[in-house]
Amino acid sequence: MPEVVAAYEKFKAKGFRILSVSGDDAGRTPRLKKIIADHAVTFPVIYNGKGSKGPLMLKNRVIGFPSSFLLDRHGRVRYTDLGGKELERRISQLLAE
Repeated sequence: MPEVVAAYEKFKAKGFRILSVSGDDAGRTPRLKKIIADHAVTFPVIYNGKGSKGPLMLKNRVIGFPSSFLLDRHGRVRYTDLGGKELERRISQLLAE
């Protein structure tokens, strides 16, 4: 999470956006709120309490957590599960397109 938060802060002024979807099961709201606070998450986090059975998880075939999808300006998934310098490199690349 720290890498994702850092990338968001670095690129948000250039139009980069993050939408986080929690894969937590029902009743885990306090845990999720603590994680958001502990990591100073400033982007939206969706929580529906359905865990891996939630509609976004099923539609995108998420089988492990955390999972990440980097989309281009047209909403197409271009990269998955990036971190560190590779995440920043790919964000820069997509923003330049």
